[in-house]
Amino acid sequence: MKIENKSSQPAFGNNRPKWLQLTIKAAIILLVVYFVLGISFAIAIYGFHQENKLPKIVYSFYSYPAAWVNFRPITVDELLKQVSFIKHFSQQTEQPLPDEKELTDQMLNQLIDTELLRQQANRYGIKVSNKEVDETFDQMAEQNNGVDEVKKILSEMYGMNEKDFKKLIKDQLMVEKIQKDLFTQVSAKHILIKDEGQANEVLDKLKNNEKSFEDLAKEFSEDTGSKDNGGDLGWFGRGMMVPQFEEVAFSIEPGETKEELVKTDFGFHIIRVEEKKGKIDQSFTEWFQEVKENSKIYIWYNQPIIKWFKNVAKEKPESQIEFEQVEDQPQELEEQQEE
Repeated sequence: MKIENKSSQPAFGNNRPKWLQLTIKAAIILLVVYFVLGISFAIAIYGFHQENKLPKIVYSFYSYPAAWVNFRPITVDELLKQVSFIKHFSQQTEQPLPDEKELTDQMLNQLIDTELLRQQANRYGIKVSNKEVDETFDQMAEQNNGVDEVKKILSEMYGMNEKDFKKLIKDQLMVEKIQKDLFTQVSAKHILIKDEGQANEVLDKLKNNEKSFEDLAKEFSEDTGSKDNGGDLGWFGRGMMVPQFEEVAFSIEPGETKEELVKTDFGFHIIRVEEKKGKIDQSFTEWFQEVKENSKIYIWYNQPIIKWFKNVAKEKPESQIEFEQVEDQPQELEEQQEE
């Protein structure tokens, strides 16, 4: 038996209520306007750095990236907030500042470094809790006449609130944890004697077990900072001791004493390593340089994104140009764009 479809209209098509059609059209128009405005202001913000109120309002709504660090953005809003703290401090203290471009470049580089460190902290499972941040803030408040006084100083000197300041505390605690927990450190003792002959005699006494290392250090060491503690130098990382001393301290195993004297500009050392800890056997500076070299970092802010806009701007009468002229790009960047 054949069943006819009495309806001449398709099941899905233009047979939508008018209010729904209008809503869809309005949504499309708003979306187009959003992207058009976004692109327009991106040209101003990235290429020409307008400092009037309108771009500032817009980039607080649009998450314009000032830079990408391993595909994670640093927003223009975040960058200019940090710049505003520095400017506020400069105004209050009358300390000179570099020009606008140099200042934002410096601050952006700091934010890039901080983001790289956050990523490394996440990689190695290093975390800073809100409790640690609050405790650090409270300690600072105790040392500076209370929380209200700290808030007043932050507001008056930097134009900063408590929340912004605690973000800085969290970043600082993160860096301290990275340096303390990740990098190889050595706990060592030494006996320092300037005369080589006497140093050899003390080394022989140690080898013959005539006295303990600690007793010999207290009796013979010429390092006044450690002799009373039995030669104990505490924990130290790479880059903290002179190269000759560091090389030996990081090469021998815990519980071992170097069998030969170690000569430095200070004299002759008898070195004993007590403990070692840490995962990365490099200095922080060397390690971080490698991290940066192996990262994908793309900077957009203060980099004219379309050279054509500069050329068009130069051809217009001065009265028609509403944006600030930018400096010429470095020759390398121009050559890359031409290619």
